[in-house]
Amino acid sequence: MLTWTPTHTLRVARPTSRLEAVVHFYHDGLGLPVLGGFEDHDGFDGVMLGVPGAVYHLEFTRRRGHTMNGAPSPDHLLVFYLPDAAVWRQAVNRMLRCGYMPVPAENPYWDRRGVTFEDPDGYRVVLQQSSWPPRAGHAPPARLHTLTGNVLKAMNRKQTHLLARLLLAMIFLVTGTMKLVDFGHTVGTLASMGLPFPTLLALGAIVTEIGGGACLLFNVKGRWAALVLILFLIPATLLFHVPGLNDPVQAEMQLIQVLKNLAIMGGLLMVSLEDEPAYGAGKAEKETFLQPSSHS
Repeated sequence: MLTWTPTHTLRVARPTSRLEAVVHFYHDGLGLPVLGGFEDHDGFDGVMLGVPGAVYHLEFTRRRGHTMNGAPSPDHLLVFYLPDAAVWRQAVNRMLRCGYMPVPAENPYWDRRGVTFEDPDGYRVVLQQSSWPPRAGHAPPARLHTLTGNVLKAMNRKQTHLLARLLLAMIFLVTGTMKLVDFGHTVGTLASMGLPFPTLLALGAIVTEIGGGACLLFNVKGRWAALVLILFLIPATLLFHVPGLNDPVQAEMQLIQVLKNLAIMGGLLMVSLEDEPAYGAGKAEKETFLQPSSHS
């Protein structure tokens, strides 16, 4: 009697007429490395994908001159169990960034803790945020999570970072542009305060605000941009707003400006401590997604 062991290799093979599109889905979207392939072997082309060292991999083949039908039903599934919430979010976000949108699962069970995507042939992949077999004492949640809820949970961290950067960058991009448009007034204001080299200071302020805001928004050296903007805000606050606190007419408005700048500096400080990119897959994401795990 044959005894199956984890050392045996499992290949899941499937024909397709859309080989390139299917490979894009599983390689670029799902993140599975291409392990090998062949062309025109007795009229067949094929590509193997999987995680190096794992006991399973996928093979997609195309027979030249033949057309294959799609999935016979929407309940043909390939389920990846990803118990680590961070890895699961990375996997879902990667699919979304590649343009693959979630679909409602045929069986509502998979919408409780997972997100379902449909490949170009109509076969479906479920990214399930749980382990298998279930850990002892680990029961499915009593409250059903909707598909929308799962997608929002997966997108939450990445999209929140992007929104935070946009909101922080906006004030610098707008004020820097205003200084540039009315450059003469900007230089005149600095000169009236008795500051040396007002033209150079005006140019420096414009470059710092517009350049720093753009770097912050697009996360090009975003952490360094945040630190530079903090260093810019400190003297700007001390020179333009703190003196007004002693003027009874301006005191209230200047206090608001000081507190506003302090709040912005707090947000920038948080950005400077954060190393997750707002766009694209970070190095950790590329290296850890769908790697063999002791939980799966």
